[in-house]
Amino acid sequence: MSSFWQQTRQIYDRLLCGSKHSAEVVAESLRRRAAMQKLAARIRGLNRERSRLIRSIGKKVYSLHTRGQVRNRDVLSDCVRIDEAGQEIEALQEQIEELRREAVAGEELVVKVEDEAPVTEEPEEEAGAVEPPEPSGEELVMETEGEAPVAEEVQEEEGEVGPWEEQGPQPQMGE
Repeated sequence: MSSFWQQTRQIYDRLLCGSKHSAEVVAESLRRRAAMQKLAARIRGLNRERSRLIRSIGKKVYSLHTRGQVRNRDVLSDCVRIDEAGQEIEALQEQIEELRREAVAGEELVVKVEDEAPVTEEPEEEAGAVEPPEPSGEELVMETEGEAPVAEEVQEEEGEVGPWEEQGPQPQMGE
């Protein structure tokens, strides 16, 4: 029986020793990873600072170029390319603006209407409210899809029947 307990004790000691060793290995691995992460964070910070300084130097050199104080041919060629890119950007922006102006000029923004009545019921008139003007009898142009423009005169006299009334009553909004 004692050999059984001795064997059990040996197995337990090996497991305990193995567990301690495994824990030590894991702890060492975590410590190394943490150290690497700290170093990588420091590298990222230094790279950001370096990039910021390079941009700052570039801005200073380009500022000197705008004053004609750059003599190094390599740097000067880069500065000239920056100038060319800026001019190209301005030309492209002008083309965009021209296309916008053409689009707006081609659109008819104001359409003449025959009926000046409001589209919806308005609340009681407030003090100082201005009523819309009455139809003036001017010639109106109505364009419909697929047809040529048709000119109609507004009929001022009462009792005259318009083409829309010959067809019977027209449906009202909301019906």
